[in-house]
Amino acid sequence: MSFLDLVVVFQSNLCYYNKGVIVLSEPNIRKEIRFPEISNDPIRMFMIGYNDFRYIDGWQNYRAYSWTALHYVRSGCGILFIKGKRYDIKAGDLFLIPANESIMYYPNESDPWRYYWINFHTDSQIRIEERIGLNSDNPVKNSSIPHELCNTFDDLFEADEFSTKLYYKTLAAIIKILSSDGEPIDSFNSGNGRKPSVVDDALQIIQLNSSRAEFSVSDLPKMLFVSQRHLGKLFKERTGLTPVAYLSEMRLNHAAELLNDSDYTVAELCRKVGFGDEIYFMKQFKKKFKLTVKEYKLRIKQMPTKNNF
Repeated sequence: MSFLDLVVVFQSNLCYYNKGVIVLSEPNIRKEIRFPEISNDPIRMFMIGYNDFRYIDGWQNYRAYSWTALHYVRSGCGILFIKGKRYDIKAGDLFLIPANESIMYYPNESDPWRYYWINFHTDSQIRIEERIGLNSDNPVKNSSIPHELCNTFDDLFEADEFSTKLYYKTLAAIIKILSSDGEPIDSFNSGNGRKPSVVDDALQIIQLNSSRAEFSVSDLPKMLFVSQRHLGKLFKERTGLTPVAYLSEMRLNHAAELLNDSDYTVAELCRKVGFGDEIYFMKQFKKKFKLTVKEYKLRIKQMPTKNNF
């Protein structure tokens, strides 16, 4: 199943759409989009949604979920109970619902909240907690998320068709939220205590999507709300490479790593590392490693230990 296949839930009516086609009705009260499993993503989200409690009732009962959820309150306010403590939540707050934790949350009667929410698989909970500083003992904080990011979610839920570009723009928005007060994902943390930059966000997006042939770095400026020239300048200052060259290097290094431990064909290798054109891949591979894929595999077999060149 393609990652663009999804499920839309509107006012409890379950509708299935192939290839990302969305048909939504008004009023915009409750919307959900489910993403298929992408097991190699460091941030393993599986559903995002929007609820407007001006038109639907809250649920004043304790319950526990088997997933981790983040909520961003767009307007209004509400109440959260967790571990016997009450938290009064207002517009601009980000709050965490930990997996397998008894919680209760509901809208304020006089000024009910509207919020976006993101559900993550439970194996992402520690990563999410570390990045944004929230946990079951400290589940709420104010987060100055740019207005443009809220517009991205609005565009997502109002779209007539769910495009590849919209998916990546949404992913970028989620990364921005997770980076608002934390450190960059994985290996891109410089350890100097600095706040994440637009280059950190670009690197994160490339890392998350390098193995997908449909991903293009040409979409990064729109995702990150910066000009192509500005992003390119900052990116090269940071990495010494253009975004295109960086993505190519990442894919080629991944291909070499796979060849060290397997005997993939060129076609299989292309699919796994994100190259859409076998001829282009072979040319780039030989340019980087000074060997064809076949020669590289033979060289590895002749070596007493498996090492990259």
